[in-house]
Amino acid sequence: MRRHTAILIIATALWLVTAPFVGAAAAEIKLGVVDNLTGAAAGYGIPHSNGIRLAVDEINAAGGIKGLGKIEMIIEDDGTKPTEAVNATNKLITRDKIDFLMASCSSSATLALVPIHTRAEVINLNSCSSSKLITDPIQGQPNKWIFRTQYRSDRTAAFVVDFALKELGAKKVGVMNDTNEYGRAAAEGALEALKAKGQPAPAHQQYNSGDKTFSAQILKFKEAGVDVIAYFGYYQEAALILKQAKQLGLNAQMVSTDVLHTPVFVELAGNDSNGVLVTTAFTKDSNEPRAVQFSEAYLKRFGKDANGQAAMGYDAVYLMKWAYEKAATRDKQKVRDALAAASGFVGVTGATQFNERGDDMRPFLVTVVSNGKWIPYEEYKKGRR
Repeated sequence: MRRHTAILIIATALWLVTAPFVGAAAAEIKLGVVDNLTGAAAGYGIPHSNGIRLAVDEINAAGGIKGLGKIEMIIEDDGTKPTEAVNATNKLITRDKIDFLMASCSSSATLALVPIHTRAEVINLNSCSSSKLITDPIQGQPNKWIFRTQYRSDRTAAFVVDFALKELGAKKVGVMNDTNEYGRAAAEGALEALKAKGQPAPAHQQYNSGDKTFSAQILKFKEAGVDVIAYFGYYQEAALILKQAKQLGLNAQMVSTDVLHTPVFVELAGNDSNGVLVTTAFTKDSNEPRAVQFSEAYLKRFGKDANGQAAMGYDAVYLMKWAYEKAATRDKQKVRDALAAASGFVGVTGATQFNERGDDMRPFLVTVVSNGKWIPYEEYKKGRR
């Protein structure tokens, strides 16, 4: 009798210890993040992942995803290298058994990992990579497992060109790009847009990541009489190009994408960054209430100002939460379908509306760099400096 009673007590104790743990684990949504925490794109990946982390912490503090529990975030550094991104994604899917993926800020890294999560039928909500190839159809059919809230590079490039011609009154738009995946794809879009408008680029110049001297390219622009440079590359080179253009007497305005929406760009370029126009979905220097609230929360948490990448990462997590609650299940197919119909979600960066390829078609926000701030262009025109 005593032996049976002891066994019963032990079994009951084991149940009490393990049952809550099993229940809690089953209720968690595992979010895997692959980002550029080191390497050439760390200036984007760090704030982006911080934005994701802030949103996860806020949601968990409020009780998690309704009916499904809290979010467990597992983050991996890809070092801005495609091979590392592949390794990290395999680890998250096979070992960590993630429910949902957010990866990565580097277009080349994202392109390398897309086949992996697609085969595993895991949703990747990308909010930081812009290459047009990322959401390309597979054998003529849209890839069901990739969504992107970051602007697609060729769409952004076409907008940059249109803005330069119509708003800035540019007569000759030159194109300059890094030879990396992002730069090539964006430049292609800009050149096609200029040609379609009957104003082909009088000069198209390229460089390789890490280059330090750009006098040859700048002089080509000067000889061609370029008055606006549509730039598609990272902030390190942009800062050097602006300084060297000034030294060589090239008086041309730079228009670019949110790759230049980072404090590091202003730190490197200094006063030479003033007047640079940048397309983005968010600026901390906006007076819009949502932007102000997010900016204050981010600064309090990380001791640094939020940028566009931080806001995009932040919104992506809330969009994920929105989709899970709409689906009211962890079933990935139903969550995917809810995400595809995300016309009711409005975040810090605006309203999301995916097209059939999974690309967000939200409108652009144009900002002007002015004394270390990214002022919305419309506010800037009205005299706010």
